[in-house]
Amino acid sequence: MLAFSRTTFVRGSPPVEVWTSDHYLADFPLANWDKPFIRSAQAMVKSGWAMKNIVPNVSAAVFRHPGAMPLLNDPDWLALRMCGDWVFYLAIIRGGLVAYTPLATNCYRQHPLNTSVNAQKEEFYYKEHEVVAKYIAKLYAVDRSDLEKQEHYLYQHWCQRRGNAFRSEFNALYDIDRIWPLALVRKPNIVMAVYALAAGGGETFPVMLANLLHERGYAVTVLNCKQQPTEPGVLGMLRHSIPLLELEQLSRVATVFTDMGIELVHSHHAWVDLTLATNLIHSRHVRQVVTMHGMYEMMTSAQLASLMPLLHSQIDRFVFTAEKALLPFTVDFIKEKKFCKINNALVQTKITPVGRAELDIGEDDFVLCLVARAIPEKGWSEAIDAVCWANECIVDPHNRTIV
Repeated sequence: MLAFSRTTFVRGSPPVEVWTSDHYLADFPLANWDKPFIRSAQAMVKSGWAMKNIVPNVSAAVFRHPGAMPLLNDPDWLALRMCGDWVFYLAIIRGGLVAYTPLATNCYRQHPLNTSVNAQKEEFYYKEHEVVAKYIAKLYAVDRSDLEKQEHYLYQHWCQRRGNAFRSEFNALYDIDRIWPLALVRKPNIVMAVYALAAGGGETFPVMLANLLHERGYAVTVLNCKQQPTEPGVLGMLRHSIPLLELEQLSRVATVFTDMGIELVHSHHAWVDLTLATNLIHSRHVRQVVTMHGMYEMMTSAQLASLMPLLHSQIDRFVFTAEKALLPFTVDFIKEKKFCKINNALVQTKITPVGRAELDIGEDDFVLCLVARAIPEKGWSEAIDAVCWANECIVDPHNRTIV
């Protein structure tokens, strides 16, 4: 979601190096800053980005275009004079990865009257850090100790300039007891797991659901299990601001989900349900929700019976889109897993009618429309047979082929 490089701060002409991001990040424990790396946003925040802004100059960073995002209209963010970029980074990287390279160097010229340096002497500098901490508490799965690191770092900064006899004055500007309650309203980190980015109700439903949850402020990551080739049109349905995760080995999901701070995974295909449930069997901190799209009721009784122990132990909640999905399960199991229904739907789009003349269809011609892929294994045999029967039986006075 974001990549950044090494930064050198210079003054004068010819430029003389004043300091570098290497010095600034020396106490950041996550990485060796002499080597490139890619890490999850969650790991970066837990390891120090909650303590201070690790991208000291925005011209050292490139990031995916976030599109429309609520932060850009947030009055608290708009009021920030110094820490706005920090909050912006934290917002756009949620649920994704961050990259760093020392192989490129960003040069930033500092002037004697540098605004950011002088601002560190003002009270608003400490107030803005409290605002940042509040965003972190609302956006990330952090512990109170992570914010205490920021408090400690900031108080050291305060004492260097004001002495250590003014703790009460510091707490008037920054107080962790005002910050931490916001962690209680944080929304969980979600992985939406798809069988493939391909056509089909069970494949496009999770994409649309991911978009809606993202709009409502959830940290959503889409896991593409790549069991079919990716179709550009389906990929294009996913908002560009939502991270897309693809793993070479799904057996690594437990490690990856822990690193990313994932708390809930939502799967939409029986193979994905069972693969994730098996690989997350020791990850009880990750809850799993299954939405059924017409597979379990197609299984034999013996097949379903062999899967029930895993479904019973690993799946926390079942969602269904059609009543027939309930048929294979007992009343007790349905009650225990709190089955609930979500109606499938399409995103509202503008529809432009096409006239019959454009399609070379007569005004009196009978037209049968089949809105589906019309493949037998998906249950569309009757519709296919009806079209074939119509072509064979209906007499066309103009001797034209009926399609």
